[in-house]
Amino acid sequence: MLIPYQCPTCNESTEANYFADQQQVVCKRCGKKATYQLDSLPKGAVLGNGYKILNKLDESSQSQLYLAYQEAMDRKVVLKVLPPGFVDNSEAFQRFQREIKVAASIQHPNILAAYGAGEDGGVYFLIRQYKPGKTLEELISKGALPEKEVIPRMLKIAEALQYAWEEHHILHRNIKPENILFADDGSTMLCDLGIAKPVDKTDMQITQMGFTVGTPEYMSPEQVKGMTDLDCRSDIYSFCIVLYQALTGTVPFSDRSPMVVMEKQLNEIPIPAQFRNPNVSTKASELIDKGLRKDRSERFGSWEELITALKSLDKDHRKERPANKEAHKAGKRKDHGQHGKALANRKNVARAAPQVNRQEVERIAEEMLGAKYRRDRLILYAMAVILPFAMILGGYLFISRNNRMQQLRSLHEEARQMVEEKKYSRAVEKYRELLQALPDGKSNDEWREQVNQELQQAKIQDIMQTLAL
Repeated sequence: MLIPYQCPTCNESTEANYFADQQQVVCKRCGKKATYQLDSLPKGAVLGNGYKILNKLDESSQSQLYLAYQEAMDRKVVLKVLPPGFVDNSEAFQRFQREIKVAASIQHPNILAAYGAGEDGGVYFLIRQYKPGKTLEELISKGALPEKEVIPRMLKIAEALQYAWEEHHILHRNIKPENILFADDGSTMLCDLGIAKPVDKTDMQITQMGFTVGTPEYMSPEQVKGMTDLDCRSDIYSFCIVLYQALTGTVPFSDRSPMVVMEKQLNEIPIPAQFRNPNVSTKASELIDKGLRKDRSERFGSWEELITALKSLDKDHRKERPANKEAHKAGKRKDHGQHGKALANRKNVARAAPQVNRQEVERIAEEMLGAKYRRDRLILYAMAVILPFAMILGGYLFISRNNRMQQLRSLHEEARQMVEEKKYSRAVEKYRELLQALPDGKSNDEWREQVNQELQQAKIQDIMQTLAL
């Protein structure tokens, strides 16, 4: 690998051959060797067969991403580089090799293509397709996104994940907003397959070593438990968390401690997306709720089932757009027509004004007065019709709220009944469900505090019961 180099021997700004595995550099001008170590690749470095580093895009504990220019093909590419020192880490190196194999086997219009892989002076890298755009993570950082824009985009990601699972039996296991690209050309791309796993190849079961792989905020309960029989329903859970975040601007579970987040993935019921953002449709909120069931047998059973639900939702949005557009046009035509008639009436009055005598003026005034009375009667009639409807609607909302509060009180009683029956684990679930469903507001503060106290007591009893067993 060639790097820009300031040689201390010949005191020249030149290039040098860098060997990461030997932590050594050789000046191209004077040929002198020197000990040298790079933590990241500098701008202008040339890796492999003509990949010139333009800038660093991102970095994680597992890899470094660079934007590079491939001179031979006259195009920009993304280089995923294994960090220095990771070659000696057999597990990280195996995972990188596995990603190369997975990337080579996948070809889908919504997955960034892999062009190849290589090694240069002890630096291992994967070459991927580059598309300008913004990651979903960048877009969500500014707030929730409109549902009608998110659904068709995420539908493409679901289709890409369906292809990976059904055609290659590959699980992604790390679906999150930073791995989804909203490209400038309108396409939506799945970017990273860093911990994707072919579940039917026992020689690649690298994660069965006593720890869990993934990002806590997006991990399925099965991943948290370290289960080895994962299937597509695990990725579906993670996908629905990303969809939840895109539509609400926040993940369903968060905490400073990763362990607390993982505990919530196992035990807490998420607040429905519609409660977080009233602009989320009931249909979308219910879709997400189903995808986030703790018991995977209650989720969508396949990508096809989820995709069918997403397509139905997208179809609803596409139906709304033309209808709204036509209504807008009709409204404009009507407004323009009325405006034109008004102008015409004004012109006619202006032309007729010089010919109107006093008697005609009195007649017009009398007609205008009558019109006023007619308008007043019309207003009274409208009030007589609308007011009862308004009262009915208000009554309906009042009853609905009372019914909702009655349901919450019943849930509270169920939790207490579980405590009496010494079913503390079930009681904890009921109390948590009640806390998440309780509406905000001072009127419920005292109730919320009471439920919290009872929840803590139930937790203690649950722990003591478990220890006794």
